[in-house]
Amino acid sequence: MSGRRVAVSLVMIMISGLCGANTLLAQERYTREIRAQLSLVEATMEEHGFDKTHNFQVDALQSDGTDTFTVRLNDDVEYRIVAVCDHDCGDIDIRLFDENANEVAKDTENDDVPVVSITPRWTGRFKIHIRMYDCKVSPCFYGIGIFGK
Repeated sequence: MSGRRVAVSLVMIMISGLCGANTLLAQERYTREIRAQLSLVEATMEEHGFDKTHNFQVDALQSDGTDTFTVRLNDDVEYRIVAVCDHDCGDIDIRLFDENANEVAKDTENDDVPVVSITPRWTGRFKIHIRMYDCKVSPCFYGIGIFGK
């Protein structure tokens, strides 16, 4: 390989490395933004007698993308499940399903901070289904906080 080709290859590797570093920095910035929002939600929930019952979930979705994860909820506990999303997000929804795939709660309003309220009648595994309806710059980062009293 000629000296020029080696130099061009090295420059391309450096540029791709910088792009990867910029992507990681952007992800870190968005993750910090989501965690800060969840901390504010947590403080507000505490003012209303709710405590954080599960670790925060932070992830990213493309516009019109979906994500589902399972959580264990206890009977006779009043829960609030709150989603937040980054400044590029315009609408995110939450649907909650029981272990029999029945939808038991939802917030599908056109907003970027949906809240679902539920007091399960039994302890069990529930699926939280997230849908990113409006993301101006994909992917959009979001976070889920689960609080109970």
